[in-house]
Amino acid sequence: MSDDFFSEFFLGGADELVNSQECPHCGYTFYLDQKLEWIDKENNICKCPNCGKEVEID
Repeated sequence: MSDDFFSEFFLGGADELVNSQECPHCGYTFYLDQKLEWIDKENNICKCPNCGKEVEID
């Protein structure tokens, strides 16, 4: 296994875990880099793409 493959596999997968958020209302997991209806980075909230309720983001 090459070093490039190893880095791509592990670092690429970690990005999805870091940028994901689970909605506490419906349990849907979404990614913060996907197209969301709205996101307020200053107040750390966004709208869940599944149920439409406000979600506090990390």
